[in-house]
Amino acid sequence: MLIRHIGEELAQSEFTPVDYELQIQEGGPVEPLHVVLPGGEQVAVEGKVDRVDIMEKDGVKYVRVVDYKTGSKDFRLSDVLYGLNMQMILYLAAVWENGTKRYGKVLPAGVLYMPAGKPLVSADRDVPSERVQAQLQRKLRMNGLVLEDPTVIRGMEAQAQGVFIPVALKDGQPAKLDSVASLTQMGVLVKHIEHLIEGMAKTLYAGDVRPEPASGEYDACAWCPYGAVCGHEKDDGTDRPVQRWDRDEVFRRMETEESEKANSN
Repeated sequence: MLIRHIGEELAQSEFTPVDYELQIQEGGPVEPLHVVLPGGEQVAVEGKVDRVDIMEKDGVKYVRVVDYKTGSKDFRLSDVLYGLNMQMILYLAAVWENGTKRYGKVLPAGVLYMPAGKPLVSADRDVPSERVQAQLQRKLRMNGLVLEDPTVIRGMEAQAQGVFIPVALKDGQPAKLDSVASLTQMGVLVKHIEHLIEGMAKTLYAGDVRPEPASGEYDACAWCPYGAVCGHEKDDGTDRPVQRWDRDEVFRRMETEESEKANSN
């Protein structure tokens, strides 16, 4: 089921895989994203991308990065406000900014998490097989963030019905905006992440390693191997409550932070 679904997705998509296990690193096929600190120090963010896909349309190249997930993974744009779920956006930013030598000039088409585990559904014995298949298809649908461009959306899914990607078109435009971002918003997203990395690096340079785990829907301490040494206690007031915001509010907050940072400089 899984292999067939991936094959069907690739067969109908205008995006073609061009790299697997792409190394983003110093001296690698794609240079890492660099963040310069106020003191002149540089942070290089390296990693490995499961898959890079390219579509060339009307003289423009679009790139998307795909991550295979054996477990459940729901991308929430609002998590990025708190420094969570940044990995794939960082990879896309690196390919967008530093991938010219390998791919030519590209525009970011999005990041997608592709389920790579065997999907399971619960159903009564008399449920029609077509309904079971529909449920399986929904569980195999990718999630993530896609460029708010009908050309890109149809390039990923010819019928644009939200079968393979988390976006469907209605009257030529995205039916919902939760999983799309304009090119300008993509740039705002990358800037926000760069500022988060800068803040993390500055605190590390200063020797500040106080625990401030995410809380709320997340329990950052649940699987942390350093619980015995960090000294963090629940309800001690140092947690960072993670709230869920819609897309417009996320970008409003990011743009406000960007404006405040620019004014402070």
